[in-house]
Amino acid sequence: MFDFVGWIQSGRDVPLTAGTLRGYIGTIRKRLGVIHGWKYPNSTILDAYLEATAKLPPDPAHPRREPRLPCTKRLIALVSADPTIDIAIRTAILVAWECMLRSREYVSERALGRPDPIATLCGQHVRTIEAGDGIALRIVHSKSDRNNEGSSMFFFRRNDSHCPVAAITEYVRQRPSAVLHNEAFFRKVVAGGRVSNVTRTDINNALQRHASAAGLDPARVTSHSIRIGAAWEMANAGVSWQHIQVRGRWSGETISAMTVMYARMSKERILTGSAALNVDNAAVSASTPLYFGPMLLGAA
Repeated sequence: MFDFVGWIQSGRDVPLTAGTLRGYIGTIRKRLGVIHGWKYPNSTILDAYLEATAKLPPDPAHPRREPRLPCTKRLIALVSADPTIDIAIRTAILVAWECMLRSREYVSERALGRPDPIATLCGQHVRTIEAGDGIALRIVHSKSDRNNEGSSMFFFRRNDSHCPVAAITEYVRQRPSAVLHNEAFFRKVVAGGRVSNVTRTDINNALQRHASAAGLDPARVTSHSIRIGAAWEMANAGVSWQHIQVRGRWSGETISAMTVMYARMSKERILTGSAALNVDNAAVSASTPLYFGPMLLGAA
């Protein structure tokens, strides 16, 4: 196997740490994926990286973080039922859960000012369809969209308490201002009646407020726990890997490494889960958002 650590260490005067190595490999992974379109999670370079980082001493300046915990249905239910959390934040979390979104795909990086319409979900990217019985969501750019092609998701009204169509419809009805074309879609009311964009910090705070009640460590729950938790919950319910993979926007004719990693269980258990639990995957399919756009293996 390629001696990645030795190759980098040969040109350095100070000891190589895990944090430094992650920086190097991150740059190389990006270049391989963007310039050459290589699926780097299956590459020998990534294998070398994983093996090497396990042997390196910890970096005192960047202590290794405990892995993020997956959100659970109970946590989502607790947040959705809390009237003290702004409806924009509650709706954003529910939509993220349904579509397995990354935080940068649906909330703004900053609370004030016009967001970047390429990087943030804006008013122009959300449309009602089917006479109000469905919602079309346009993700202009995401981590899995290497060629900036954009992607679209369509989901339809369901008769349950966590229906994203009903949640978005009610949010728009209560929204403090009209939805503008180039304005962040999710906006909240703050002190003094002012309005600001919902940010990743708002999502983190809402989840962490109820994490303990849901049996989770608040320090290990973040906005990305929503994406992890959706995959984990589906896998534990016996949903087929194909449905998890489509909702997560991971490609592959066979089960991907990302599906296994997010489900937090062995490949064998995922492959046999739906059959063992007698899951009706036709019903699951009916509730899975339709997705059209690029799917690339390896975007977490």
